Amino acid sequence: MTPEQIETILDTALANFVGDPRFKSSGAFLLERDANERTMAHHLAIHLIPHFNGWDIDCEYNRDGSDDNKTLELPKRTQPTSMDVDARTVYPDIIVHHRGDGGAENNLLIIEIKKSSNKLETEYIFDRVKLRQFQKELGYRHAYLLVLETDGSLGLAVPWKLERVPVTYQAPDEN
Repeated sequence: MTPEQIETILDTALANFVGDPRFKSSGAFLLERDANERTMAHHLAIHLIPHFNGWDIDCEYNRDGSDDNKTLELPKRTQPTSMDVDARTVYPDIIVHHRGDGGAENNLLIIEIKKSSNKLETEYIFDRVKLRQFQKELGYRHAYLLVLETDGSLGLAVPWKLERVPVTYQAPDEN
């Protein structure tokens, strides 16, 4: 898939996620209440499922292919492992992959989510670093930082902003 195809899918899924704010099941309801990023990631992932036939979509997934314990090379903020369940580990917010199989051919998309109410620029920088490391070390072909409008500070026409994080390695050719 091309970045343009991925972005079209993401825009469609985000529009469906936001939905009608009168319904408590809509993302708009969650955005207005500044709900937790994990909650929003889960609800967005539900709207991604129909667009990725044959792929698994997971939130906060803590494995690399097999049951191997995976440590990413990250700046000194923390040195996480996939065995940590106390929120020190860096789990991707949403991934589109083939569960149980490692390698770039099985890792299509990774998304990190931030809320506009989070004003710490260091958090955004760290998420970009995480995305690049997931690409470099696990071969994710597409990576996006998604900022969800929760506080009106972005003044966006739609309540989200996608930032594509460029691939920092040579991805395998897709057939």
